[in-house]
Amino acid sequence: TSNLVDGSATVTVDEKYHHNLTGNYTVHTYIKTKDGSTIGYNLGQYAFNNTQAATSVTATYKGTGVYGVTISGVYSNGSVKYAIWSDVNGQDDIKWYDASVSQAIATGLINVANHSGTGTYHLHAYQSDNGKMYLLGKTEFTMKKTSYNTPYYNQKDERWGNTLYGGYKMGATGCVPTSLSMIISSLSGKEILSTMVADYLYYDTVEFNRGSQGTSGNGVLLASKHFGMTPTALGSVNELTNALKEGHYVSASVQMNKFSSWPFVTSHAIVLKGYSNGNTYVLDPYNAANNGWYPIDALWREQSTQYENIAALGHPFVKITDI
Repeated sequence: TSNLVDGSATVTVDEKYHHNLTGNYTVHTYIKTKDGSTIGYNLGQYAFNNTQAATSVTATYKGTGVYGVTISGVYSNGSVKYAIWSDVNGQDDIKWYDASVSQAIATGLINVANHSGTGTYHLHAYQSDNGKMYLLGKTEFTMKKTSYNTPYYNQKDERWGNTLYGGYKMGATGCVPTSLSMIISSLSGKEILSTMVADYLYYDTVEFNRGSQGTSGNGVLLASKHFGMTPTALGSVNELTNALKEGHYVSASVQMNKFSSWPFVTSHAIVLKGYSNGNTYVLDPYNAANNGWYPIDALWREQSTQYENIAALGHPFVKITDI
């Protein structure tokens, strides 16, 4: 729309509202007269040359069923939403997500836990501008797995609790192998028992029950890689919180708290997964009664200070993913 000035009307057309597509465009104009009638005119075709880079939309796998969405070249600071649905049965499973916008780039996440079925998925991104929703772009990606169920294993399980490694029973010192077996089983979709991780750490490395009881921080890294996972040491409580918000597993070593309250134990490994109002869900390989939601800040403050745990990590919190 435009107001008349000295008998002339000027309208600025922004190419972004036509998705930055180069080509010939037909222009129609309409004038509403004083008597209320509307008169239309065909002004012919005009060449429209794109001067802006086209918007790009990508979905990148980040591990643990989480995809990162990046939408570059967005139109403005208006809200951006993106729709996700599978190739099966049309859009019957469509879900909408909100993206964050900063400096012409919108970002967001997709978690396979919100979807069902594998195969091709479609992503269409839209931005709200001047009261309307405009298509920014679209892409496709492949979901290979949509379930990450976590098995619970206990280091005192009768199947392996009395197994000796270097003179120490699995039930007493096997918290790391048992924690890792839960994580790796979920990520791989295979049954990786506690003894499988313990056997690798004891017989193929010097990081488990060698010289001192328990598993070193370096052992967490080596075992994760051995079973095809990617470990990433987390350097701050913010990194820990973000990893849990995204839906990843974290192997954590803590001390002098509910999970490690015995005077002779200086460290205990637990599994962290999930996020809710500053809390995360803990799986305790020693005592299932301790499983539940706990404050992330408190767990970070109670981190193990044992040298073997922090020498290779800095902080004994390790994100483990299946990429």
